[in-house]
Amino acid sequence: MNQPNLVDWFTLGVASLGTLLGTVTAVWTVVRGDKEHLDLHISWKWFGQHEKFPELPFLYIHNRSKNTVSIVDVYWYVGAIIRKEKRYTALFHEDPGDTNFPYEIAPGATSSLLLSDSDAISHFAECAKYSDFFGFFRRSSMWVGVTTMRGKKQFIGAERCLPWKSRPKWLRGSDED
Repeated sequence: MNQPNLVDWFTLGVASLGTLLGTVTAVWTVVRGDKEHLDLHISWKWFGQHEKFPELPFLYIHNRSKNTVSIVDVYWYVGAIIRKEKRYTALFHEDPGDTNFPYEIAPGATSSLLLSDSDAISHFAECAKYSDFFGFFRRSSMWVGVTTMRGKKQFIGAERCLPWKSRPKWLRGSDED
């Protein structure tokens, strides 16, 4: 009776490990493909000098997933360590009932939503005293949070929603007032 030697056991282990690794990689790829992947960016858009509001902040949401994403909430959050939700929409609106949720973003598309700079100033007043300390570590004290219909939350530091003169010193890059 022949006993299997060490080479046979090693060959059997490599073949089994290769099959197991291939299966795990395939399952991970499929599961990852079904997740929602969003990129957030805040930028100011110039409308010219003849408008009432010549420059306004916008939240740009880029959908990098292969499925349509539905945005159901865009809220303010304050706090550098623990984010505390403010139950106010971060979007600019004439009437609070005018927010047309859900916003649907097609795969690979980008959507822009107008943010309220006046609300940003009032919410920043709550966290302004801690902003310079946490700003030294490049940690935001005010956030905009986006929630999808599937429950995924994505955050971005919202100090860029503030007008230039109201921004914290660490974001402006100067000590001048």
